[in-house]
This record gives sequence, C-alpha cells and structure tokens, in this order.
Amino acid sequence: MYKYDIKDIFPNSERVVLTKSEFRPNELSDHIHTYIEIVYISDGAGYHILNGRKYKVRKGDILFIPKESVHNYEAIGTVFEWINCMFTDDALHIDGVNISNAEDILKISLFTNLFDCVKLNAADVELFAQRDEFETLFSDMLKEYELKRTGYREILEFSLNVLLIKILRGFTSAAPPQQTAKKDLVHLVLDYFNINKTKDIRLDEIAKRAFFSPKYFQRLFKRQTGKSLTDFLHEQRVKAACELLEKTDKSVTQIMNEVGYNDTKFFYSIFKRYMKTTPGNYKKLLS
Repeated sequence: MYKYDIKDIFPNSERVVLTKSEFRPNELSDHIHTYIEIVYISDGAGYHILNGRKYKVRKGDILFIPKESVHNYEAIGTVFEWINCMFTDDALHIDGVNISNAEDILKISLFTNLFDCVKLNAADVELFAQRDEFETLFSDMLKEYELKRTGYREILEFSLNVLLIKILRGFTSAAPPQQTAKKDLVHLVLDYFNINKTKDIRLDEIAKRAFFSPKYFQRLFKRQTGKSLTDFLHEQRVKAACELLEKTDKSVTQIMNEVGYNDTKFFYSIFKRYMKTTPGNYKKLLS
C-alpha cells in the first residue's frame, strides 16, 4: 500500500494543494497519506472506501479524509470526478479558531448536532454539505492553484479557512435545541478529561478543541452548565477519586496522583469541599 507523504504532494513549501481527478479503472489502489484532505465530488457518482467501509457518493458531496486513513474509490457508471483539497496542519490560521488535526475538526463540527462526539469515530464518517456553495468555492480554489498568480498561496490558505468555517456552519446551523448543545459540550470536556485526568488540564487546551478562544469558551461553558471549567474539573477529579476509593485498595497518595493532583494539602482541601469529609474518612465510611 502506498503512503503519500507531504514531500510527495506539496512542492516548494506550499501548504494547500488542489488537484482534479477522475476515476480510471486499475489506476488507483488503496492508499494513505500524512496530510489532511477534503474532497468535493464534482461529477458523476461512485463509492468512497474509507478504512474498509464503503460509502455511496455523488456530485455535490464533500468527503473528509483524516490523516493515516486508508481510502480508495470505485465508480458507478462511466463518469466519476472529484477535486482534491490537500493541506498541512500549519495552513490553518484563523483568529479565534484553532484546528489541530482532522479528527478534532470532524468531532467538533458535529458536537452540536445529533451525534455524540464522545463516541464518534472520525475515520468512519463522511461529510455531506450544501452543493452549490461548495462547488463554486472548490472550483475557484482549483483555478487559483492552477494559474499560480501572485499571492495564490495566501488566497488558498484564506479560502481553506473559509471552506472549513462553512462546513462547520453547515452542521451547527442544523443543531438541535440548547439543551442538546449543552449536553454535548459537557461530553467534549468529559472526553478530554477521561484521557488526560492525570495531567494539569488547561483551559486553552480544551478551548482549542472547541475552536473557541479561551475567554469565549469559559463564558459559554459557565452559561450552559452554571459552573466554571475549573470547578467542573475539580468535581470530576473528586468523583474519580471516590470511585477509586470505593473499588480499589490503592493508597490516598496513589489515588491523588491518578486523578491529577500532586499537592496533598490541596487535594484534601478540594476533596473536603465536595465530599464534606477527608479521603481517609470516606474510605472508612465504606467499610
């Protein structure tokens, strides 16, 4: 299986590359790449095969292909064409919007939709968007790349960010009522916490995953949950500590470290704030 690397696709330090492709039997096999790719189906219909799963696609569909994903195409009929927009991580730079990798883009683009972003596997999902608007954008980007006139790199990077915002807008505009958005925003934080609970979790790290500035994320989270992110994380750490006290024979110090604290006095203070007793007394009450 061939692996396309950044050096194969991005000449002269370019960060956004557009190509037009058409399906020809036996010319394209399963492959992976180390960059991110968004594909617009410009004509015909076929199948996109992503990580072993087959999706039917047709003109107007947008496909999101994360890095290191195995994919390929099959045609339906005689015409099957698409435009590839391939880009590196550092091509993304919008004030107030931070995008670090393909999986995050897809997760957060759906976090206010009907999907559960905690359970979502980005490599198994396709994006389907409004057709006319995206056809123009992809065509203009392809023309800009082919002509390579002065300033084309800057225009392509700007257009890429516009493209991603429009994709995000397409999903968030179909978002369910506020209570669902609230639930999924909490799920986003819980998902990150469960992976990183032993670490010092920073507001800017989580805000980055939600494509918000830290200040805006904090304000939104407080409005939706009634708690600051700091208080919410302390609450989750104490819950995790209680579960370990109930289900294991680990020492208080071990548990303290496993839930992300390294200062005993501070851990006892936080634990007592939420549980009205010390970790040791809580353990005794269970016996």
